Amino acid sequence: LLRLELDHAGTGAQLRLQPPGFSRSAEEFWHQLAAGEPRGHHPRWLQREQCLWTPIGTSGGAPHALLDEDGRVEFAIGSAMLEPLLRIDGRLYTWADVTLSRELREHWMPTPSVIWDGPSWSLRITAEATARGALRLCYTLHNRGTADLQAELFVLLRPFQVTPPWQKFESLGGIRTLQQLHFDGHLLEIDDSAVVAVLDRPARFHAQAFAHGSLVAAIADDRLSAQQTLDDPSGYASGVLLVTLSAKANGDDSTSLSAAKTRETLATLEEAPFDWPAIFGERYWSGASDAAAAIDSGYTAGAHILLTRDRAALQPGARRYTRSWIRDATIMAGALLRLNRVAEVGDFIRWYAPFVRADGFVPCCVDRHGADPLVEHDSHGQWLALIADYFHYSCDAALLDELWPQIERTVACIARLIEPAGLLPISASHEGYLAQPVHSYWDDFWALRGLADAADLARILADGSHARLCALRDSLRESLYASIAATIAQRGIDYVPASVEWADLDPTATAMALTTTDAAARLPAAALSRTYDLYLDGFRRRRSGEMEWASYTPYEIRSIGALVRLGRREAAHELL
Repeated sequence: LLRLELDHAGTGAQLRLQPPGFSRSAEEFWHQLAAGEPRGHHPRWLQREQCLWTPIGTSGGAPHALLDEDGRVEFAIGSAMLEPLLRIDGRLYTWADVTLSRELREHWMPTPSVIWDGPSWSLRITAEATARGALRLCYTLHNRGTADLQAELFVLLRPFQVTPPWQKFESLGGIRTLQQLHFDGHLLEIDDSAVVAVLDRPARFHAQAFAHGSLVAAIADDRLSAQQTLDDPSGYASGVLLVTLSAKANGDDSTSLSAAKTRETLATLEEAPFDWPAIFGERYWSGASDAAAAIDSGYTAGAHILLTRDRAALQPGARRYTRSWIRDATIMAGALLRLNRVAEVGDFIRWYAPFVRADGFVPCCVDRHGADPLVEHDSHGQWLALIADYFHYSCDAALLDELWPQIERTVACIARLIEPAGLLPISASHEGYLAQPVHSYWDDFWALRGLADAADLARILADGSHARLCALRDSLRESLYASIAATIAQRGIDYVPASVEWADLDPTATAMALTTTDAAARLPAAALSRTYDLYLDGFRRRRSGEMEWASYTPYEIRSIGALVRLGRREAAHELL
């Protein structure tokens, strides 16, 4: 039996029983709600669609925000979402009702904009960090018409994060509870843990409890409550800031907001934006057309590496990948060094060094819980390669002297690990090998690079171990190439295998061998050429739609460099 008690008389209410799966999780519950409402009334990920996003911050690695491709903002790590809507001439526009485009300031800075293109107007949503790292959001209405234009801008506060639940990590991604909202006429306080303010003009605010239905529907029907304070026990409270924009014919009108964890860290209108051009200084590279775009992308990547740091720790992501893998850090550090950001790499090395074990074993990953116990044998060579790369750009002899005993212990660790067959033991240094660790040639190539770098550093230091390190390097090289040749012959394959047990095709792993060692000159030429013939064939079939595929990995970017090193520049340009 179900008994309903109504506080007030009413008509038209409907009660529909749903199957248990309707609310098996908070995310699924919201997915089901969104499925019954118009497209545009909820974030794209509630339509079960991936929504891309980009980070905003400073080079200091301070807490950073996200702006997604539709114009929504997550102003702090794991915070609620700010989402724009626009009403013009009585019509409500959502992200699904406009033509969307995106830009970065000067084509590379992590100061992104999302542009909504309407019939005779556009709305530009720009997110920027100020010099001290505060977040400032600017909403600019541009009127392309010949008559003055007035619009109502709604900035919704919603119990969602920018990253979707399928990218969830601990409490990050998907739903984010909101319970208490209070607006004092200027400042919106959120659960005593965050604040939002309109910086340049009066704003109205309307709070809405989850039990009162869809906030977007309430806006569309012009039935917002006048509630300024709300305590919603459901944890799914929402609210909306409303400002009026007036743009003259062929003119603009803008308003600015700031959101932060405390009043003191809100941005002001007067603050200068963070000076990203000063961080990288004069550019070393220049080019036109595709080359210019590639160079811009390189500087964007460098900026993202800096702003997603956790103090000295280099992290490969803004939310899900908030850990320091030495594999990723070695590559990211290489990028920073080549963009003339040397000090940050030294800071990372000093931070990571204490996590290397007394026996020289280098952990694959470190986070706030300490070193990860997972065994990935590429880490040892990567650590040595990172230190050498840093020294070649910094000439930091003091740090090299300080770390030399540890370098020798890591070399000794590699030597102890090498099995009678001459290779490193099985490990899970590749995501595909987690279920069944294998003898991965990736590990051996990184060890080969690390030993070569250690030998070179010993020569520079005039250390007596130089000859011994060279001999260890040469022995590993001989065993590695002999094993690859044997695997090709025994398994009857015509490409370069990535592991002994699986003899798998992995052009992105082989590409790293070409980048870090002289493998291009030592691997069997026919097998190497066939490896990238197969890769390009698969790439072209995916691109044309002939082959079904659902995901893309950035690892594939490595293949561009591999093709260049193999003299296949036209194919490299095709990928680029």
